[in-house]
Amino acid sequence: MEQGGKSKNILFLAVAILFPPFFPHYYAKYLAPTRPKYQKPIYAVGHAWLIIWLFIATTTLPTLQKPQYEQASYNSTPSYAFASDAYAEQSSAYEQKFYAELKKAQPIKTETKTKTVTQSQSTTSQTPSSTQKQNTKSQTTANTTSAMSGIKIAEADNSPYLRANYGKGWNVGTGCNIRSRLLTAQSTVPVKTSNGCLVTYGSWIDPYSGAKLTGNPYQGDGEDNDLDIDHIIPLRYVNQHGGYAWSHTQKQNYGKSLSAMNNGVYIAVSSKENRRKSDQGPADYYPSNPNFYCEYAKRWRDIARTYSISLSQRDYNKIEGALSQCGIK
Repeated sequence: MEQGGKSKNILFLAVAILFPPFFPHYYAKYLAPTRPKYQKPIYAVGHAWLIIWLFIATTTLPTLQKPQYEQASYNSTPSYAFASDAYAEQSSAYEQKFYAELKKAQPIKTETKTKTVTQSQSTTSQTPSSTQKQNTKSQTTANTTSAMSGIKIAEADNSPYLRANYGKGWNVGTGCNIRSRLLTAQSTVPVKTSNGCLVTYGSWIDPYSGAKLTGNPYQGDGEDNDLDIDHIIPLRYVNQHGGYAWSHTQKQNYGKSLSAMNNGVYIAVSSKENRRKSDQGPADYYPSNPNFYCEYAKRWRDIARTYSISLSQRDYNKIEGALSQCGIK
């Protein structure tokens, strides 16, 4: 009799854990006749466990989708869905600015230069005069002034760098964190979220490589199949080009803030490309995606100008050349 009671209790426990909906049923069948005073507490525990079990099932199963990469380009009309909290307005503003700039971005232009050279050769076969050379030089200086005005040239000063000085993680004061906002804004399909913020499904085009990722941005292998939020001008680069002298507040605001997000300081990219870029400037790392060629140079120029970040001579030359090729002033 006692052995049979233990068996029933074990069976009851197993069923209660594996099949929460049957918890009240087995209580009524096995426990109620002998323990009527525990009826309400046991029913309460049973229903609470049912809610927890359902929550685990509904939040875990969608994250089991394996992300996959495929080559793609910026040629689709994006459709967006935002969680209904306070960050929708800021995300929408970032989204509009980001894709408006991408529409302006064009691959490297070489035809115009070739055409100009050909026309010049057909006009005269003589060597350009010193006056012509001087005019050409003056024109180049004028273009440089308009495109790169306000940008200081200075080599890295090797100041001590501590990542924590620029803030930890992506959390901000209100609403969802910056990672969630950017993933939502840059997805080319409506994202799926958990608790309104944690993005569990979407489709993204890596601006740096042009590769497409569809699935859960958190469930890859930690490199190829994940998405990172990248500081377009890396934090270490900033620190060694004037940022070391910033106040604590200035560093925190650059490292993670809504204002910096809306200034284009951050972008969602593949983890693989983010690691490949590391702390390098444009002279040493440049995106292979031709559709982001112009936008990348423009972002570096605009961010450096907004935050008074100096550029090394090599990086300055690279950005200046790219802007010239793209016709951006």
